Amino acid sequence: MTHDLLWRNLYDLPAFRGLLRAVEARFYQDIALPEPVLDLGSGDAHFASVAFSRPLAVGVDQLKKRDGDVMKASLHAKQLEEEADAIYHEMLGRLFETETNAIELVKWKEIYDNLERCVDQAEDVANVLESISIKHG
Repeated sequence: MTHDLLWRNLYDLPAFRGLLRAVEARFYQDIALPEPVLDLGSGDAHFASVAFSRPLAVGVDQLKKRDGDVMKASLHAKQLEEEADAIYHEMLGRLFETETNAIELVKWKEIYDNLERCVDQAEDVANVLESISIKHG
């Protein structure tokens, strides 16, 4: 399917952009993306339609649809963030209860903190998408 990515991009895009998009699409083929996948592209959804074998759950391109998908995905993102917070606190508690090596404790705490920040930032993105959807919906 790799060669098909190039053709599918070159068919609709200028050569240089098509080549770059084909390389990007090939990169994503090796990454397992669990649902829901949030597309933050702000184009016409061409890349996502070529790069992924299934439609993405929601994204900036879908804000124009005004069918409630953005609101549903935003609510789902908030629920996932709440679950992640609970897991973060549980794992942090376990870490401090069980880890005896101070260096390992600091390393794992930093990993957990970074993951927590990522999840919080994903919720921030969902909030922005929800606001845009409300304002322009």
